[in-house]
Amino acid sequence: MLFLEDDFTFIKDLIKQAGEKALEIQKSNMDILRKEDDTIVTEADLWVQDFLISALSARYSKALFIHEENFDRESSFVEDDSVTFIIDPIDGTAM
Repeated sequence: MLFLEDDFTFIKDLIKQAGEKALEIQKSNMDILRKEDDTIVTEADLWVQDFLISALSARYSKALFIHEENFDRESSFVEDDSVTFIIDPIDGTAM
């Protein structure tokens, strides 16, 4: 797939929206959870990841995703000819 200028604009706008929402969540009483490996995951992490996957999937229906939260390594794979987005929200929980 060849990305055009409007694709990059779309993705940059999504990232800005996600960042604004993450900041809004971070300034509130954000829920902080522990994953099975005892690392931190927050409400902002989960919201941003879900938002980006949903919006990107709507525009790029055949896109694949590698992401940090709830990623199933057993059933997920990347193909050489696929568009794959890597998503790892950073909300500043561990400084």
